[in-house]
Amino acid sequence: MKSTIMWLGFIFLVSVLPHKNVVSLPGGADKVLHFVIYAITCTLFFGALKGPLRSRIKGAAAALWAALALSVVLASGYGMVVEVAQWELRTGVFSWADGAANAAGAITAAALIAVREKFRPATGAAGNERAGGA
Repeated sequence: MKSTIMWLGFIFLVSVLPHKNVVSLPGGADKVLHFVIYAITCTLFFGALKGPLRSRIKGAAAALWAALALSVVLASGYGMVVEVAQWELRTGVFSWADGAANAAGAITAAALIAVREKFRPATGAAGNERAGGA
């Protein structure tokens, strides 16, 4: 959880600090950067949430899907909070396109995690329970 909080703080600071004397990225490249940053953010949220949710939600598959959904919502929501903060602090411009790239990165990361979990070797006491379901 510490690494997730540190990452969120880093992203917030980098996003809201004035960007004077920063090299501009070519058209569209900033959206790729948003996509990658929020894919990482979603992955970190998932790592922080899967254990606690697994102990609170009955069934490995239900816990997995809850962790994935919550990770996407938190990562995408945080991206929108950062967009609003940039606008409010006048250090950047609010952009729906950036928000969409953030959400797309989070959703893609969750999809890749789901695939990885589905094909992960079986674990559990009996060796027949898999995190992704039957």
